Amino acid sequence: MGLNKEQQEVASHIDGPLLAVAGAGSGKTTTMIHRIENLLNHGIKPWNILAVTFTNKAAAEMKERLIAKVGKDKTKGIWMTTFHSACSRILMEEAKNTTLIPENFTIFDTSKSKETIKNVLTELELTSLTNEASMQHAISTLKNEMIDVETFENNTPSNEYIDWEYAQKVMNTIENKQLTLLVYKRYEELLRFQKALDFDDLIMKTIQLFIQYPNILKKYQEKFKYVNIDEFQDTNHSQSVIIHMLTHIHQNIVVYGDDYQAIYRFRGGRVEKILNFEHEYQDVKVVKMVQNYRSTKNIIEAANSVIAHNEKQLEKKMTTDNDEGDKVQVHLVHHPRLEAEYIANRIQKLHIQQGEAYTNNVVLYRSNFQSLRVQQALTNLQIPFKIIGGKSLFERQEIRYLFNYLELIVNPNDGAAFQQIINVPKREIGIISVGKILNKITLSRSILDILKDPHDITRMRKDAKVRAKTFAEMIERYRLKVDQVSPEALLMDLIQEINFEHHFAKEEKRVRDERSENIQEFLRIIRENKREDEPLSEYLVRLRIQFSGGVSDDDEDVDYVTLMTIHSSKGLEYENVFITGMNEDIFPSSRSVTDEDKEEERRLCYVGMTRAKKRLFLTYSRIMYKVSKNDYGEVDFEEIPLKPSTFLNEISNKYKQNYFH
Repeated sequence: MGLNKEQQEVASHIDGPLLAVAGAGSGKTTTMIHRIENLLNHGIKPWNILAVTFTNKAAAEMKERLIAKVGKDKTKGIWMTTFHSACSRILMEEAKNTTLIPENFTIFDTSKSKETIKNVLTELELTSLTNEASMQHAISTLKNEMIDVETFENNTPSNEYIDWEYAQKVMNTIENKQLTLLVYKRYEELLRFQKALDFDDLIMKTIQLFIQYPNILKKYQEKFKYVNIDEFQDTNHSQSVIIHMLTHIHQNIVVYGDDYQAIYRFRGGRVEKILNFEHEYQDVKVVKMVQNYRSTKNIIEAANSVIAHNEKQLEKKMTTDNDEGDKVQVHLVHHPRLEAEYIANRIQKLHIQQGEAYTNNVVLYRSNFQSLRVQQALTNLQIPFKIIGGKSLFERQEIRYLFNYLELIVNPNDGAAFQQIINVPKREIGIISVGKILNKITLSRSILDILKDPHDITRMRKDAKVRAKTFAEMIERYRLKVDQVSPEALLMDLIQEINFEHHFAKEEKRVRDERSENIQEFLRIIRENKREDEPLSEYLVRLRIQFSGGVSDDDEDVDYVTLMTIHSSKGLEYENVFITGMNEDIFPSSRSVTDEDKEEERRLCYVGMTRAKKRLFLTYSRIMYKVSKNDYGEVDFEEIPLKPSTFLNEISNKYKQNYFH
C-alpha cells in the first residue's frame, strides 16, 4: 500500500523544520522510514542523518525496516538510535578531547546506581531516614531537568539552558532537600572517583560538553544535518535542549508526535514541547496525519469526542476508511468484582463462540491494584493471562509479606513463610540464626516452640532471643483469634500491631501510595471471597490457586490474555480492548488535581481507547467497598458510592451503547 497525501508530504520533505502531527494508528513509523529513504535517494550522505526514537527495540526495528527497503550498504553511517545511546557515543568519542569526561568511562545502570547510593547512605549513616530507591529517583528527576549539584545547592541555574521556572517546581517536589543534597554530592564524588557516569548523566554531560566546547558542538551540528525525532510529545527538557543545539545551524529537523498521546509527564515528558514547536523554529511546516488505519469508525469517533475536551492541544480530528464496526460498549455493574467477572466471561464468550484467540484481548487499567480482581476472574475460568509491566498478586512485596504472616499463623511449621517475615518489620535476627532455627524443626517441635525457647540456638544474641520470643508469642495470639474473627479483621489487627506500613516509610510517596492501594484491595478481596465456615487454611490454599494463573515469559506458545496499565499499552494494538474502572477518582485518578493533571488523564484515556482495532469495552461500578475499623475497633465494610468517569460522559451517544447489569 502506498502513502496517503499527508504521509507523502512528510516523506518528500527535505530541508527546513517540519512538525508531523501523527495521530494514533496513522502510519508514523512507515512515514519516517520513507522519509529517510527519500533523503538517501536525494544524495544525502547516511552519516549526515540522525534518527532518534525512545527505545532500543524501536530503533532496531526501524533500522531493520529501512535496510529491507534500501539495502544494508546504503544505511551504513546512519545514527538510528535513542537519546541515551547517541549521547553515550558522543561522550565516548570526545572524552579524550576534554577534561569534563573521563576516558574509558563506564556507565552505571539503575542497579549499579542504586548500589552506589546505598553505600553513600551507609557511609553517611542515613539508612534510617531514606533508602537507595527513593534517592535514586530524586537524583534522576533532578538530572533530567539538568539540575546539577551546584544548581541544587545554590538554588541558581548553572547554565542558560535550564528552564528555571520549571526546575524550581521540580526541586520543590523533593521531599527532603537537605538530605538529598548530601547524598547527591557524595554520589557524584563516587562516580567521579570510579570514572563512571550514570544513565541520566549521558544527556546532561553531553549538554555540558557542548556548552564548554563550542568546537565539539559545531562538529556534530555539521555532522547531523538532517535530524528525525520520533515520539516527540514525550521528550523532556534536557532532550529538547540537545535537539535544539544540534539543529541550530541547519534547522533540517522533522519531529513526529501526537500531543493527544503525551502521557509521560511523571517521567519528565513535557507536552508543551510539541505544542510550542512552531515557535521554536522559523517557517515551520505542519502536516497533520489524521488517517487512522487501525480502528473502526465508532472507536475513532468515540476517542475524538473525549480528547476534544482538552483545551491545550494541536487541534485535529482523526478519520478512518475502516468499517463503522460495533459501537463502544459501556457496561455498568454493581461493584469491581463483577466488573472483572463480566470481562472474563466476555473474553471466554469471544473465544468459544467467535473463535477469537485469547491473545487478541487486552485488559487495561489506570492503576496496578485494579488487576488483582481480573487475575482472579480469569483464573476462575481457567483463562491464561500475562501481566506486562506489572506484578501478580504474590509478586507484590507487601501482599507477599501479609500472606506469609497468615500462612505462618495457620501453619507454625511453614519455614518458607517464617523466612519471609521474621525481619518484617526489622527484628535483627540474622540469616545464620534463621537457618539454625529452621534446622531444629521437627514434627513435634514447631518454629514457634523453638522461638519461645531458643536455648539450643548457639551464638544467637540474648536481645535477638528476646525479640524472637516476642514474635512467637504474637503469632500464638493470632492463632487463637483465627476462629474468632474474620481474616480481614485478623490482618488489620496485625498491620496495626507491627506498624506494617512503617516498614515502607523510607520509600518515595508514589510507591507508598501504591502499596497502600494494593493492601486495601487485598483486604477487599479477602473479605469478598471467604466462604462461610471455610477454615482459614483452606481459604489461603484456594487464594494461592486463584492467583497463580499467570503465564511466564518462557511459555512462548501459550494463548493468553494480556493485562497491563494504560501507560504500558502505548504503541500497541489489540482486536478487543477492555478498560476497567471507568469511575471518577479511579480514572481520572483522585491524584489528578490541577487542570494540567486532568488533561493528561484525558490523553491517557484517549491512548487506551485507540489501542482497540475492532471492539472496545468500558466497564465501571456503582459502588466499591472500603475496609476499615470503626471507633469500637470493629471491622467496617463500608459501601462507597461511585460516580461514572467524566470521560464516559464525554463520549457521544452516537458511538456508544450502554448496558446495565
